[in-house]
Amino acid sequence: MKLGGLGRVPHALVVAGMVSSMGAASAWGAAGDNGQYFMIEGLYLEKGDGDTIDFTAPDNGLGGATTPFALVTTDDLEFDGTGGARATAQFNAFGHTWQASGLGVVSFDQDFLISDLDPDLAPGDTSTTYSEFVGGNDPSNTFPSNSDELHALALDIESELWGAEFSWVKNLESYGFKNVDLLLGVRYIHYGEDLNSTVFDDEGDFPGGPFIDSAFIGVENDLVGLQVGLQGMWSVTSTISIGGSLKGGIAANFVDRERSFASLDAGPDLVYADSHDDTGFAQFAEFNPRVDIALSETATLTIGGTVLWINETSRAASHYQTLADTADGNVRDDDDEIFYGASVGLKLALN
Repeated sequence: MKLGGLGRVPHALVVAGMVSSMGAASAWGAAGDNGQYFMIEGLYLEKGDGDTIDFTAPDNGLGGATTPFALVTTDDLEFDGTGGARATAQFNAFGHTWQASGLGVVSFDQDFLISDLDPDLAPGDTSTTYSEFVGGNDPSNTFPSNSDELHALALDIESELWGAEFSWVKNLESYGFKNVDLLLGVRYIHYGEDLNSTVFDDEGDFPGGPFIDSAFIGVENDLVGLQVGLQGMWSVTSTISIGGSLKGGIAANFVDRERSFASLDAGPDLVYADSHDDTGFAQFAEFNPRVDIALSETATLTIGGTVLWINETSRAASHYQTLADTADGNVRDDDDEIFYGASVGLKLALN
């Protein structure tokens, strides 16, 4: 991920580590309550497709031209699935029950390359959307010439997801729901994307010639907010239980966006780097169905699913069309992300 985002990583890990360490320390010191446990799970997650965003357009034809061209969109950059881990501790402290949890996954990544787009090699003229962009805040800016009627386009995108949460747990037995717990707490979710784009003007520039446009877009979404949820398990047999958890909340989304662009022409062309940040309002929800299989009095195998939805986020590709607009400061935090997958883990009762 971009260097500007790395400064957040130690702070986020420290927060998650402190919360998890507090939970683990209190939990292992507790005794006699079967509602206390420590659970570690392995995760497999996939990222759902968002709205389709175009990377290419017909030459001089954004907005409905019929000239033949090679269309490249975010659909060509579908992420592969990835693995991760989640740790959860539920424990008694200060006369109440608490739950601390943290998750992290290996970065999602994908790359894409298309070449031979020159007019003499392919029908029509293909350009990037930012070279065809009109109506920007900087109309005097010269469109990047290498990205107009290009020969090849290379794209690489990487995204990351991690977070932590801490909740007060209240069993609802007094309300007639013995197997259901109410969760009230705070949550932090980080989602970031890095997009690298390299455009080769002519066939002779590929893969490393002089006429190349190189661009970078990095976005960081840091959600900090409140959540409420329910969790519960119901026995099916003496060793098998089914249930899960459902949580949702609202958050402030602290969005950072960094961009850079460089044309490697011999003459003057577009070269810049900038950064912008803004704070928006976001929502999130998570559903985790689960099956528990008791292995002993203290150990349980847990198998489940995970669906996490985050709304009002910023995606890197949303800023591609305006790359040539050096005055653009819109962080575009109006996208949403969905992650889904499966989990398997071990739950240990703390007695």
